[in-house]
Amino acid sequence: MKGKKGIKDTETARLLFALSSLGELIQDAISAGEVRESVRSSLYRIMGAMPTSRGAVFTLEENGILTPIASKGVTAHLRKDIRLDPSSIAKLSKIKNTIIGERKGQPIFAWARGSGLVEDGGEILIPLQAKGRLIGLLIVGRKFGGEVYTKRDRELLTAMAHSLAVNLYNYRLFQELVRTNEELRKKIDENRRLYENLEGIYHDTIKALAAAIDAKDPWTKGHSDRVARISVAIAREMKLPEEDVRAIHIASHLHDIGKIVTETNILTKKGKLTPEEYEEIKRHPVTSYEILSKIRFPYPDVALLTRHHHEWVNGSGYPDGLKREDLPLGSRIIAVADAFDAMISDRPYRSALPLEKTLRNFLDYARRQFDPEISAVLMRILKKELNGEIPSPDIVPLLKDNFDPCYIVDFLDKIIETLLNN
Repeated sequence: MKGKKGIKDTETARLLFALSSLGELIQDAISAGEVRESVRSSLYRIMGAMPTSRGAVFTLEENGILTPIASKGVTAHLRKDIRLDPSSIAKLSKIKNTIIGERKGQPIFAWARGSGLVEDGGEILIPLQAKGRLIGLLIVGRKFGGEVYTKRDRELLTAMAHSLAVNLYNYRLFQELVRTNEELRKKIDENRRLYENLEGIYHDTIKALAAAIDAKDPWTKGHSDRVARISVAIAREMKLPEEDVRAIHIASHLHDIGKIVTETNILTKKGKLTPEEYEEIKRHPVTSYEILSKIRFPYPDVALLTRHHHEWVNGSGYPDGLKREDLPLGSRIIAVADAFDAMISDRPYRSALPLEKTLRNFLDYARRQFDPEISAVLMRILKKELNGEIPSPDIVPLLKDNFDPCYIVDFLDKIIETLLNN
C-alpha cells in the first residue's frame, strides 16, 4: 500500500510542480506591471490622437468597484476607486459600441456627470466591453482649444477603445491567473509537506527493517545503513537519475533481508563455514528477492537489485552466475559498497582490514569480482572526502584513523588510473 501511495504522490507532486512552473513562466512573461504599462501607453496614444490633456482608464472589479489603472491630467477624484451600484453598472452595460458625449438630453451622460466620472463640457466616456461583459471605462477630456469631437474622432476612439478593452480583458485574465496560481502554490506546499512526511515515514520503516535484520548478527550491526550510505554516494557521483538513486537506497538497506531466515549460529560462526553452511549463506540473495518481489515499491527493480548483489562481473558469483553485461547497474554498485564495508569492518572470523589492504583488494579483484568503473568511482569519492572536497562525507567517518591520508590519496590516484586503463 505504501508503494502505491508513493507512486500516486510522486506523480501528483510532479504534476503540481509542472503546473506551478508554468504559472511562474506566465507571470514572468506577462507581469502586472507590464499590463499596466501597456494600458497606460494605449491611453497616452488615444489622448495624443485627439489631442487632449485629460484621460483615465478604469477596470471594473467583480465587486462593482471601478479601479483606476492609468490616468493623466485628471483630478484626485478620478485617481481613486469609485463604487458603482448595480443600477449604474446595468446602465453602462446596455450601451453597445456607442460613445457617450455631451449631447443634451442624454440621460446616461447626465448620470455620469452626476457621478463625477466626467467633469467638464466636451468630455467623452466610453464603456469598455469584452466577451459581452462590461470590464471597464475610458474617459477622455475635452480637446485642446475646446474643439468639438468630430464623427471621425469618435470612430477612431471606438476602434482604439476596442483595442484597449482587449488589453483590459487580458489584465483581468492575468489577475485571475495570479489568484489561481496562489491557490495552486498553497496546494503544492501542502502536497509537498504531506509527501515529505509520507516519504520520511516510508524510509524510517525501511531503516527500521534493516536494523532488525542487522540485529540478528551483532557483528554486522549498522552494516545495512553503511552500505546504503556508500551505495547512494556512488550513485550520486555517477549522476544517476533520482529514481534510480532511490531504488538503490532502498535495495542497499534491504539487501540482506534474506538472512532473516538464516540460522544465527551460521551468521555468527567464528571458524570456517562447512560446505553446507556456505550453501545456506548463499541462499539469502534469492530469499531477499522472494520477500521483496511481493512488495510494490515506488521505485524500479528493488527486488532484482538485491538478488544480484553477490554476483561477480566474471560470472563466478551467485545465485545466477551472471556476468557484468547482464547485471543491473544498481546491483554492481551495491556489490562494491557491500564488499568495501565488509572489508573495513570486524567480522567473527577476522578483524577489520587496514584501508590500504582493502584498496589493494579492489585492485586485485577488479574485472573478476568488482566492476572496475564503479570501483574507480568509490576511490574517487574517497579521495574527494580525504581532500575535504565533500562537506558531508559518507565514507571517511566509517574508517578507522590508522592510515596516512596523504599517502592514501596518492595511492588512490594510482588505483583509479589502473582501474580505468587496464
